[in-house]
Amino acid sequence: MKVWFVDDQASNREHWRKSFSKGIAGLSLRTFADVDSILAALRTETPDIVFIDFFLDGRTGLEVVAFCRRRANANPCPVLIAHSSLDSASERMVEGGADFAVPKEKIGGVIPAIQAAIRRKADLEAIVRTRRWPG
Repeated sequence: MKVWFVDDQASNREHWRKSFSKGIAGLSLRTFADVDSILAALRTETPDIVFIDFFLDGRTGLEVVAFCRRRANANPCPVLIAHSSLDSASERMVEGGADFAVPKEKIGGVIPAIQAAIRRKADLEAIVRTRRWPG
């Protein structure tokens, strides 16, 4: 299972690498810091799930969502999950084609909410199969 995480904040990417993938067998995790790097990777690979931040160093995750949706006829589209520090930004990404937005925790941000919902590979597989957030 290929899971990609896109966030321009290095601390979020590092936290994701250290804590999210720990203990989930069969998980291939990649992180990206900007729109250009993930778009380059998407031209040659298709992950199962992409967690996308809205604000990406002067650009937005909407570009990534639009790219995936445009290519959906030729390539399988990964499950696109919006996450942002602003609920309205996540909502814009869902309106733009993301499958859904991760609910935010009041303290600690988005990563604790993701970790609470996804503890095993089967949880990720269920998201890919149903294109719905658990819970």
